[in-house]
Amino acid sequence: MPFKPHIKIPNEKTIKTFEDTDKQIGLTISNNTKEIFNKLGT
Repeated sequence: MPFKPHIKIPNEKTIKTFEDTDKQIGLTISNNTKEIFNKLGT
């Protein structure tokens, strides 16, 4: 059975929200990684 999402094609506002979320997640991961490396003393 083919997968058919019940999601309409995202409009510009939705796409921008997703992009902003991705940026925040990326920054969070980067910051956490730096903290982990600092704690490991590398």
